[in-house]
Amino acid sequence: MALIYAAFAKHEIHPSHDEAEHLHVVFALERGERPYRDFIENHPLLPHVLLSGLSRGLGLSSGSDLYLLAKVAVLAHFLGCLLLLFSWLSRYRDELGLQLSPVLTFPLVAALLGVWQSSAELTGRFAFLWEVRPDWICHFWTLAALLLAVESLRSRSTAPARALSVLGGLCAGFALALMAKSVLLLLPAALALMLTAVRWGRVHPDGVRLLLRALGLAGCFLLAAVVAFTVGVGGELAAAGATFDEYWTANISLNAQKHLVQLTEDLAPANVLRGISGLGFPAAVIATVLGFALTGHARRKESWLRYGVFAFAGIQLLFSMFLPAFSNGLSWPQYFMPALLVMLLVFVLMLDALAAALFGVHVAPLWQPGRARSHCRATSPRTSTAWSAGRPRGASSRGRMTS
Repeated sequence: MALIYAAFAKHEIHPSHDEAEHLHVVFALERGERPYRDFIENHPLLPHVLLSGLSRGLGLSSGSDLYLLAKVAVLAHFLGCLLLLFSWLSRYRDELGLQLSPVLTFPLVAALLGVWQSSAELTGRFAFLWEVRPDWICHFWTLAALLLAVESLRSRSTAPARALSVLGGLCAGFALALMAKSVLLLLPAALALMLTAVRWGRVHPDGVRLLLRALGLAGCFLLAAVVAFTVGVGGELAAAGATFDEYWTANISLNAQKHLVQLTEDLAPANVLRGISGLGFPAAVIATVLGFALTGHARRKESWLRYGVFAFAGIQLLFSMFLPAFSNGLSWPQYFMPALLVMLLVFVLMLDALAAALFGVHVAPLWQPGRARSHCRATSPRTSTAWSAGRPRGASSRGRMTS
């Protein structure tokens, strides 16, 4: 209820600066004005073009109706992000070594983050997360792309795996066309995948074949992403009547400039992250380091998926910490939406292990999730792939895994 109130409390049309900017672009496009000539905008125009088309399709005429529509779109995609994470955790519960159902842990962690946010020093800036902006829409499609990529790696059949990779690439390209901020999830995921693939390739009897297969799927993903991005940007420019040079200047060249005049101590990445997540950020860093260290220290049975999750979380949080170094020098709260999703994912894994230990459920070490349950559920043929949790085929129960 608090989330819904935060999202819709201002629907009587009292937009903030950024909200007015995004809504102005939609109105300007509907009036036939040309971007970068009749008005300036330093964000990709695809979200505004799509919102304008949706508004016309629904027959909306007033500014307050458009504002409410945009709010609904933002909240729906945020809830979609939560639904994707929840369904993913439920689907891979065994491979992630979860003792308790995500039905219990996921809402609890989300509520815990909400409490931390409400007690943060910079709580006022939390409102940035629910403004009319395309960030959550972008992150939803990025998250969908990553989950499809993971599913493609788990598929035993070549054709379905390639189809999933292509579908994931299309989602990634669309997300990148919506906003460049999709790289805050895509790049850490790519680095985590490479780290995980190299590690498992060294210890698995079919390591070379698995690496080549992963590279082939990555190629399908990248090719589809390039196609989707090209179509998205091309369609955006055609609908808006703009050129690619104008697009590049406004979205890349302008945004790459350091806004040193706006830099203040409270805009340091650590302070902003602490402000929008309260105790969540330092706790997430500790949990990620601990979880990755334990998982990475594995010498016996371990889950590549669990290892990859902690690797991805650690890399993404590092990206967030050093964000101003490779962007415009600023650290607005909306830049750290991906970090909140990562915190949610990490806390579910760590809270599950803690709760299971406290309540006496039989728990194996974090690096042995396959042995974690006191009741073993049969693994279906679909999940018993070479990338599934468990030691490599042919390895003895006493065999050591090299780091």
